[in-house]
Amino acid sequence: MDAEDWGSTTQPPKGGSSLTVFLIDAQRSFGEALGLAIEAERDLQFLGWAETPQASRQHLEGRRPSVVIMDEGVAKPATQGISFIRSICPDAKIVALSANPTLSDRLEAEAVGAIAVLSKHASVAEILATIRKFGVGETSLTVPSPSPEPGDEAVRIVRQLTPRELQVLELLGTGLDPRGIAKELQITISTARDYVQRLLTKFGAHTQLEVVIKASRLGLISL
Repeated sequence: MDAEDWGSTTQPPKGGSSLTVFLIDAQRSFGEALGLAIEAERDLQFLGWAETPQASRQHLEGRRPSVVIMDEGVAKPATQGISFIRSICPDAKIVALSANPTLSDRLEAEAVGAIAVLSKHASVAEILATIRKFGVGETSLTVPSPSPEPGDEAVRIVRQLTPRELQVLELLGTGLDPRGIAKELQITISTARDYVQRLLTKFGAHTQLEVVIKASRLGLISL
């Protein structure tokens, strides 16, 4: 589901205190998973997602998202993408996602308007916490409280996953083994195996096939 799909569906309002979130990320599985997790929260609302800052223009102009989350990998340089979003949504809090954020990355991103830089190894739960931390305006009297632990199994699992783990999950769904995943993501086979092992643990599965079947059943990947 892309930003246009979300935008064409009227989302029921969750009250005046809801924080609205838009995502810019080229990874489809992450966009759908984050949308699922956000929509399960009573104080958050997902506006949609786009693959590039430029593609987000038609979805963001005239809207006032509380928070825009942007993967630094979708723009070269990343600071240019952040500045572009700032020009469209000057009041939005921009949270940048980076594969391996360094101090200089953080300083450069913050210099052009990002409020925070998160590692792509952060879990969805950590991303939700950051949205709440920075999405509340300075004039707000109270910070919205998070929803209780959801009963939906898919949401519970998604909250534990990181953007990188969701990417590995998506590749498992295409039939790649750790060696193929390592080649696709340009990481070591050992690192790829570590990601797969984490997925086994978080899905409560014993085999890669079991992870894929369960993820498909929960609607987290398409086979």
